[in-house]
Amino acid sequence: MNIKQHQKMIHMSKFTPEQISEINDKLKTPEEVLQWGLENIHPKLALASSFGAEDVCVIHMLSKINPEARVFH
Repeated sequence: MNIKQHQKMIHMSKFTPEQISEINDKLKTPEEVLQWGLENIHPKLALASSFGAEDVCVIHMLSKINPEARVFH
């Protein structure tokens, strides 16, 4: 990643650190975190997976919330 790409990513941030902290305090379960992400970031949200045991559990939760959610390997 070059410096211009890094700067672009920083400027694309939709949330301040304070907002992220507040959101984090409100979300208690993994399902709530996934639901929030799908409601606020989707379709830019995608799950990176190696298809290990933990990833399969997260993919299952994600697919129950939104079967159209993106997963990539």
